[in-house]
Amino acid sequence: MNKKYNKIIPFVVVFVGIILIVLYFNQSNTDKLEENSNHYTSFVSSVQTLEQTLTQIDDSKNDDELAVLMFDVYTSIIFVNDRITLLRNNTNSSPQMDTLSNEFLLVRNFYESQVRNHLSTKKELNFEIHTNFEEKIRLFLNDLPKDYESSKDFDQQLKKAMAHIKAIIN
Repeated sequence: MNKKYNKIIPFVVVFVGIILIVLYFNQSNTDKLEENSNHYTSFVSSVQTLEQTLTQIDDSKNDDELAVLMFDVYTSIIFVNDRITLLRNNTNSSPQMDTLSNEFLLVRNFYESQVRNHLSTKKELNFEIHTNFEEKIRLFLNDLPKDYESSKDFDQQLKKAMAHIKAIIN
């Protein structure tokens, strides 16, 4: 009877070892997915902040208030860029994420020139451009995927949302 257990014990040990390894990798994948989800949530939150800051700009503000609000929008755009970079660097980013990063860098350059024009020439803010910009950011935010996934559906939904960002630049 003792010999019978001697043959079974190695199989049980190997089986338990395999189960522990599978559980470890499963937990590791779950932790990574949660971390990726947190980075994505941070990105979406930064876009929401940008959208909220944009809504504060209207034609009832004087030049100094507009300048401050435009600067706030500009810093929000920079923060969105930082969140995209963080997301790209800490996830299995797709080519869509790289494109999104490039698009938001172009948005930053676009808005930077708007701020510079307003500050340096004291020209009236072109509210038509501002309204269009605000609308495109709102549409982008509405079309963003709700949760992070590493899937083709996520990439397609992100691509659809990015079309609104491209419209700002073109």
